[in-house]
Amino acid sequence: MTAPEMRILYDSRWVSQNGIGRFASALLSALSARFDVTNVSAKSRPTGIFDPFIVGRQFHAGRFDLFVSPGFNGSFLIERDQIFVIHDLIHVDPRGPLIRRALNTVYYDGFYRSAASKARAVVTVSQASAEQIRRRWPEVAGRLHVIPGGVSPDFTAPAVETGREGLVLFTNERWHKNLPRVLAALRTARFTGTLYLVGQTSEKTKDSILAALPDARIVWAGRPSDLELSQIYRRAQALLFCSITEGFGLPVREALACGCLVVCSAIPPHFEVGGPGCIYVDPFSETSMADGVREALATAPIGAEAARAYQDRAWSDVASDFVALIEGLGAGRVPPPAP
Repeated sequence: MTAPEMRILYDSRWVSQNGIGRFASALLSALSARFDVTNVSAKSRPTGIFDPFIVGRQFHAGRFDLFVSPGFNGSFLIERDQIFVIHDLIHVDPRGPLIRRALNTVYYDGFYRSAASKARAVVTVSQASAEQIRRRWPEVAGRLHVIPGGVSPDFTAPAVETGREGLVLFTNERWHKNLPRVLAALRTARFTGTLYLVGQTSEKTKDSILAALPDARIVWAGRPSDLELSQIYRRAQALLFCSITEGFGLPVREALACGCLVVCSAIPPHFEVGGPGCIYVDPFSETSMADGVREALATAPIGAEAARAYQDRAWSDVASDFVALIEGLGAGRVPPPAP
């Protein structure tokens, strides 16, 4: 069987505007151009408890050669003929909510671990995530590959800097995004400038933001497109991205590519993604984050030339790496796993 004849069942349910969704979209385009691709027909969530059975049934009924998922949902019913992406292990982080973490642990260490231990390959997005997966599932280490995320061509720095002003903050309410502490840090910093809020926001969170920052100018950006988000980054002085943990941290790289400074937590994935362009802070310290905000507001923006260093990996490069992995495995030329 030659590579162009390979029939792939692909889980396009992950396609969306978030980081995993961009990864999924880029991969779908590249695979469709190279192989015979059919999308998973199920309308259910790919992380649903019955999904490994649903996907496994479609795979075997259609006699596909390979199942590819850009998300976490490998199927233990497919065994070897699959490649899927474990972006991170945030769902089973011991710092997360107890009940949800307990349920996720059963799911991850049961279904996903079983699938990963048999798959042709498991992909993750950073060396930091690879290290976590190796520690938790040592039997997967030999088939684990790192393919980092990319940046959309919309994210570029302005040719000439004009007056930047304000901060960008994502309003994701998941525990690891650290939103309550970040708001407390902004209050400690006595921030009164423009705050661009990106993401869906509950009424409770809106009230918390308005109460914490009564003198700030709040801009509710909702869920912007890549182009709209890049325009926000080109206007703002800095992105505030102080997660407790991440798998990759795509907003860090996108903001830097637009010449926008980043105040982010001092965690391994951010060191990989952000390098010297970030102001690193302790995500558990309101004082540390407040100091980071003050430093960012007093620092010159990143120049266009320096920003270009963060634009050097496009989503097409991510997709090409994934296609090369599939072709190498199909031809028996297995690329080396993550070091």
